[in-house]
Amino acid sequence: MDKEAKVSYLNKLVDTIEATVGETVPARPLKIVAGLEPEATNRMLQMLADAARKSQGAPQLMNEGTVVAAGRKASVAAGGRASIRVRASIGGSGSDRAAAALAAASLLHGMAPGGNEGEEEDAVPVVFARLDNLLPALSRRMDEARHVLSKNGAAGGSSEALAQCNKVQAIAQDAVVLAKCIEALHSSAHIVAAECAAWGKEADKLSARVEQEMQAAAEAAASQQAKVAQLDADTAAARKRVALLTAARA
Repeated sequence: MDKEAKVSYLNKLVDTIEATVGETVPARPLKIVAGLEPEATNRMLQMLADAARKSQGAPQLMNEGTVVAAGRKASVAAGGRASIRVRASIGGSGSDRAAAALAAASLLHGMAPGGNEGEEEDAVPVVFARLDNLLPALSRRMDEARHVLSKNGAAGGSSEALAQCNKVQAIAQDAVVLAKCIEALHSSAHIVAAECAAWGKEADKLSARVEQEMQAAAEAAASQQAKVAQLDADTAAARKRVALLTAARA
């Protein structure tokens, strides 16, 4: 993944955090990619956690069968380079907004300095898995908004009508966050596909090399067997000549 793509993803993540929290993220994507602002990066992660808790509340993350796994934490290496890993999966309608904010953090996967090849390889199926999770979540939130708007019986200007409007507004904000996450993940699909193709080519090269080495080993073994057989034949002939000479002397 090139530097320009990493900066683009980080810009989208910053936009998502700012839209949810309503504050300016201090970290600058170019500096994050260069590993020059570990403190600002940690502050951005704190704001990301605030975005996940905003409106919905942290306890709801584990309700209604929702599983949210945050497996990446910020760590600053000796050289001041940050490695970030946050993972999330979405289930249940009550925590879509918080889970979407966590899912947005996964866009940092493989971008931050200090990562390793194993993490980059693991990111390939994760991108598409999150797309599969976020698309139904976005559709579900829109269905909830339609359901609220279609309800009858709330008098105009009443507290019930105001509550319904507030609920629709909250759902719309959730949908914006989800849509940004989906857009960011979609934009990474071609890069993931290119990485898969590159790994496939490397695997083909390695397979061809292994096949060549196995063939060379088989040829070497056959040559060795031929040499052993020739040595056995020469030994038998020598013994026969020795026997003939011994008989002639007798």
